[in-house]
Amino acid sequence: MPQPKLTLTDIVKIAIIGPESTGKSTLVQQLATHFNAPFVPEFARMYLEKKHPLSYDFADLEAIARGQVTAMSEAEKRAEKRVFFDTDLITLHIWALDKFDKPIPFVEANLEKLKANFYLVCKPDIPWQPDPLREDSTRRDELFEWNMHVLEGLGANSAVVSGMGDARLKSAITAVSNFLKERKG
Repeated sequence: MPQPKLTLTDIVKIAIIGPESTGKSTLVQQLATHFNAPFVPEFARMYLEKKHPLSYDFADLEAIARGQVTAMSEAEKRAEKRVFFDTDLITLHIWALDKFDKPIPFVEANLEKLKANFYLVCKPDIPWQPDPLREDSTRRDELFEWNMHVLEGLGANSAVVSGMGDARLKSAITAVSNFLKERKG
């Protein structure tokens, strides 16, 4: 007998966050494939690629946040059990405070409400890959700690992902699998 489709509140939301150039985009695609689930790419990348790279202001960050939330919501509707996000509002929260020293009201109003069920935080232990949209090659450790601090403040479920290549993917698969087992438990 077929299982009934889960409601959106039953969908497990897993976000991959962390500093720039830590393999988030690759990892989210690999995890979505492994777990046969949809994923949401980083909206900021798509948004900024349409503009001159690194030419953004505070208003752009709110537009990016709203676009990310819309994409996340659409993916949740397609999901059967779980969905993976390449970043979420935590990234926009940190970005606004770091670059503009002020919060985005839309992000702050939704940070807790739209919190993922589980976060994988990518450790900056892989080599930096230059990209015209990246800004902080020397601050990855600081930004990693900031991500960890925000997750702690939100009381979010999380695990750190580290290692190179297949070891990084295996670390992530293990962390997600363990979370899913605990959730069923």
